[in-house]
Amino acid sequence: MSRPLSMVILIAVVMGIAILTGCSGSGPFVSTTRLQALEHNSRGVEAESRGSRDLARSEFSMALQLSSSIDDADGTVVALLNLSRLSRRGNALAVAETYMQRALSRASAVPGRNVDVAFEMTLLLLAQGETESAKITAQRAVELSTEKNRAACYNLLARVEHQLGDDAGAETHARHALAAIADEADLVEAANAYRLLGELAMTSGRQDESVQFFKEALTRDKVAGISPRIAGDLRFLARLANAAGNSPEAINYWHRAFEVSLSGGDRKAALEDLAAMAEICRKSGDKVQTDALERQRLELSGEDSGALSP
Repeated sequence: MSRPLSMVILIAVVMGIAILTGCSGSGPFVSTTRLQALEHNSRGVEAESRGSRDLARSEFSMALQLSSSIDDADGTVVALLNLSRLSRRGNALAVAETYMQRALSRASAVPGRNVDVAFEMTLLLLAQGETESAKITAQRAVELSTEKNRAACYNLLARVEHQLGDDAGAETHARHALAAIADEADLVEAANAYRLLGELAMTSGRQDESVQFFKEALTRDKVAGISPRIAGDLRFLARLANAAGNSPEAINYWHRAFEVSLSGGDRKAALEDLAAMAEICRKSGDKVQTDALERQRLELSGEDSGALSP
């Protein structure tokens, strides 16, 4: 994959239908066992959001066991999709595939979950490098989507098309995603769409337009309070400023990204931000600032500073 793709980071993370709790039942009575399964799914989602993968796996597995014990097809599919997603994000693709096949085997009993299955299948196919097949399942997700999840499905299809090099299709569907959001109430998907539009504009040399798209994404990510995405938006703006020859603005954006990542616990990203700022200063001939940034980077990484720039 040679083209930049940040949805992700991606593809969160965190699309509206990608994280499932199984709360789709509409009947007046819900059994105690089903309620327990729903609670385990919810706790699993919360644990996953904190990065506690082992705990999340335990919670999702318990939800699966409880749902299976009462032949609850909907709860079973939800738990299997959660386990598949968790495994995919941990790069255990073979395990993710196993869970996905089990979900597919039960999906016919719960047609309302078909869009969720198609959505997660698309992400798994992307992780497996099966991009052409991913486009087919992404298109299926769009066809099955409802008003609630249509923007997420359009964004997913746009992501796949971008990865395939179909930037015209990607831009069309990213704009469809924005149009599908009523009053842009879905901050996450609006930001995802603007972010991809920013990447597409940057790739085609429309720098000013790209800046505006990333600023739109940043505004929404800040309201949503999603630290990694805020930092990612700031980095794109830093690269655009640097490409335009505006070093002070680039350093300002990178420093903001550094602060967000450091405060958010992403030390690796923060170290990369310091290195990027140091490189700009080095190219401008500012040895004092270069050495200061490099020293800060070494201290943060726990390395011995030793000799700095010549």
